[in-house]
Amino acid sequence: MHYLIFGMFLFIAYLTWHDFDTTVKPFPGPESLLPLILGQSVLLAGYIFYLFYLAKRFGSLSVMGSIVVRYTPPKDISLFQAGYLIDESNDTRDFAAAVIELADLGYLEIKTMKKEYVKDRLYLQKTSKQTTELTPDQRYFMEKILFSKDDLFYPPTDKAHFYQKFTKFDREVRDRLKLKGLLHFDIKEARRAFTRKAGMALFPFLIFYLLVTAIYFDSRLMILTGVLMLVFLIGVIGNASSEERNFSQMYAVYYFLMIPLPSIVQNWEIIYVTPMFIMPLITTLIQYHDSKITKFTEKGLKVYKELIGYREFILRTEVPRIARLMEERPHHVSKSLAYALLFKLLQHPLQNKL
Repeated sequence: MHYLIFGMFLFIAYLTWHDFDTTVKPFPGPESLLPLILGQSVLLAGYIFYLFYLAKRFGSLSVMGSIVVRYTPPKDISLFQAGYLIDESNDTRDFAAAVIELADLGYLEIKTMKKEYVKDRLYLQKTSKQTTELTPDQRYFMEKILFSKDDLFYPPTDKAHFYQKFTKFDREVRDRLKLKGLLHFDIKEARRAFTRKAGMALFPFLIFYLLVTAIYFDSRLMILTGVLMLVFLIGVIGNASSEERNFSQMYAVYYFLMIPLPSIVQNWEIIYVTPMFIMPLITTLIQYHDSKITKFTEKGLKVYKELIGYREFILRTEVPRIARLMEERPHHVSKSLAYALLFKLLQHPLQNKL
């Protein structure tokens, strides 16, 4: 890479100091630049729109937009999957929320122990309701974690071991979310694909600048512009394929190669109709959208926004009502309570007494 940069610099230096005929196409006045600047602006606006579309396709948080309050949770995802989308893990809150959800659906009952030495401790009892209508996550939780041996679940003596077993469930939840198309299979590969596509879409700029320099300026500037743009495009695409995604190096190389440009045309107004101004701006936009790509796909980001919208509804409307009900009836269960726990808006005795 260093040899390539050095070679490019020598080539540009040759173009700069070689005695070319610069009188064939003199530099146009400012009034002649206006159509070029407008054309460049239209091209830039189109690219920014495409970049926005591309970022949306890859689920970048940079295009997340505003949150709309929802009165129901998203469809076709379980409570466990909702919990994983929120914080990438299933912990004691998720456990308590899942128990409350199943109790609300009538698959288990939450009961209190009566013996003196375990007074006020809670345990779970499975009901006779069949689990055929449950989601795979709920069925696994019921049959493999809670009631794997019998119809009663007592507080585990080794909580660390139990919750370690519970957290292993994360992998299955995560895999189901990936199969549903809500999570990227590989975030790094998604980012590389985004940057590659964004870099390939810069070729219209290359054609535009080559045409401008060929028509309005001389052959030196056309060659120089083509070389600079190609180096930049190779840098963008190469940066996407590397493990170390260092955009700052691209800025350094770019400006290093651009140093001789104004001296060729002997007029600093050239920056308005050359890549010298546009390319750093585009690189900044690519870097910004790239940095906001997370685990979500486009579909996953949509579901995540719906979850946040439902959280707003729970926070504003349901939390005060649920808090009053829990004071009156400690064993109150409801879907709203389950999601309030999931969103970390309330505490529940299940978190400490199971």
